[in-house]
Amino acid sequence: MQRTDDWLVGLLNDLKNSHVDEKTKIQAAKGLREFVEAQSREMSTENYKKWVLVLLRNHLWQLINSSVPSEKIGGLIAVDELIDITHDDATSIIASYYRIAFKTKEPQVMVWAAKTLGHLSRINSTITSECVEFDMERALEWMQGERQEAKRHAACLMLKELAVNAPTLFFGKVGRFTDHIWVALRDPKSAIRDCAAEALGACLKIVSEREPRLRVQWYQKIYDEGHIGLLRLNNTESIHASLSAFGELLVHSDDFLKEHYETISLTILKYRNDRLLKKTRHRSHSSHRPV
Repeated sequence: MQRTDDWLVGLLNDLKNSHVDEKTKIQAAKGLREFVEAQSREMSTENYKKWVLVLLRNHLWQLINSSVPSEKIGGLIAVDELIDITHDDATSIIASYYRIAFKTKEPQVMVWAAKTLGHLSRINSTITSECVEFDMERALEWMQGERQEAKRHAACLMLKELAVNAPTLFFGKVGRFTDHIWVALRDPKSAIRDCAAEALGACLKIVSEREPRLRVQWYQKIYDEGHIGLLRLNNTESIHASLSAFGELLVHSDDFLKEHYETISLTILKYRNDRLLKKTRHRSHSSHRPV
């Protein structure tokens, strides 16, 4: 028993250690999962459930509630690894942990919180569906509300992961998403704009798998708003937003932009000397498939 306890302590210390990289923390989390699976084979179902709750509420809570970002990340990596082998009783605890992490202003903590949310959204249970629905609604509210940088960034991360991991649920929100994503695409901070573009790309991948009539409707809506951003708003953030959106359309919309490609290319060339937009221009050109 002492040897088992020492092993658990060692894994938790690696998750907590601020001097190790994320790769080491991921390895520790996988080791923790193996440890938990071993306990499940040795305990009765009832005792195992109780033991898991103690692990979550005591050991992992200390990491999640830490003021040190690397410790929070260690806790989130561990929780993410345990999702598939826990039970419904643990779902609300897991949800509360990534929600706590979203309150931080540390981008990498929010990245792991979003990954955990995305992973949880793949679990097929009533309580999980309720949690995911709540978080999707909250992300959309954070996107459209008064600008709070951390919340807007978190919203983009959350919606991207939900689009990737819960496409059926996300599709019901496509209309609201395409209305609100432009707020983040035009955010003053480039990291948020880039994250919003990734979320838009994940959304467009879902749209690309639907019937043609619906696809064209959403593609046109996004193109029209991007065109407005270039013609009427004409500031750096809006230009970046429009080119990012066009880039994602080029990746995901097959031939929809064929008739607009010359116009988009000329627009890109117009801003060829703008350093901020170089990455977007490169993505737009490299994403084009000859037709």
